[in-house]
Amino acid sequence: MKALKLKDGAGELVEVAEPSPGATDVVVDVAAVGMSAADLAAAGSGVTPGRFFAGSIAAIGPAVAGFQIGDTVVAAPPGACGMCGACLRGDDAYCARADVIYGGIRPGVDVDGGAAQQVCVDASFLALAPNLDLAVAALASDVGVHSLHAVRSAGDTITAGNTVAVLGAGVLAAYTAALLEATAGVEVLRISDYSAGNQQRLLTEFAYDGIPASLVMDRTQEACDFAVEITAMGGAIVLANNGNGEVLVTPVPATRYEVAVRAIEYGNRSDLIELLKLLQLKPIEVEHRRVCLDEFASFDSKRLRDIEPGLIVVI
Repeated sequence: MKALKLKDGAGELVEVAEPSPGATDVVVDVAAVGMSAADLAAAGSGVTPGRFFAGSIAAIGPAVAGFQIGDTVVAAPPGACGMCGACLRGDDAYCARADVIYGGIRPGVDVDGGAAQQVCVDASFLALAPNLDLAVAALASDVGVHSLHAVRSAGDTITAGNTVAVLGAGVLAAYTAALLEATAGVEVLRISDYSAGNQQRLLTEFAYDGIPASLVMDRTQEACDFAVEITAMGGAIVLANNGNGEVLVTPVPATRYEVAVRAIEYGNRSDLIELLKLLQLKPIEVEHRRVCLDEFASFDSKRLRDIEPGLIVVI
């Protein structure tokens, strides 16, 4: 079968043996995989990249329960220890013991991921995704889960009738806006112009109530600074896709006291499972790019370094 390998910073399709499942493993016929520069960087030496994939089950190990051959599945972050501070707060995606529990078996990081015709993974890394277009399911695993986590992180500042600002120009911002429009009953302001003129226009328009929540989906200081200026007193700023916190907001001015600022990175398993159920009831249409595996393998090293989240590779 075909699988993508990285060599000298570029991709190369190679022929590899079809995988066989161990006792707790599942073999998935991959239909689509979300890919970005971060996914490529996460892959260890010699590992096929692709942390966020969707497909149908081709084989299962003898100790696997809850899945059957033919089920449609999506890559899902596993549960966590349940005992550390992050887990007890409900932030199991930040589990302090995750590397100890799952290190060595993470698809697309420690073992081969989804940029191949088949992938063999521990069953704990999968969730059922019935009745969904598998490219849509892969996009939910890659991008959608972060959008839902950002919305949840804003708390009760996102309530029906409020205005929510979504800052960013990429697929992550588009998904967040579409999710809010489909589920929250709020007015969504899409913002990608961070100029002083646009800032003044918004401050004038919302001078009385202000904007209760600003979800920053661009990992830039410019977007963070803009959110600080437009968010209402008592509102919330969520800095999504924020890595290790390298993007920092400047100190919140005295006129903006009581603004809650939270920097987040990962959605968790329950976020994704909730999103998959939602997509079955109410499809969320987000424009994104799709390429086939052969085309993706032809990308040179520069194109691979520049890939933003939201690219779906169809196998």
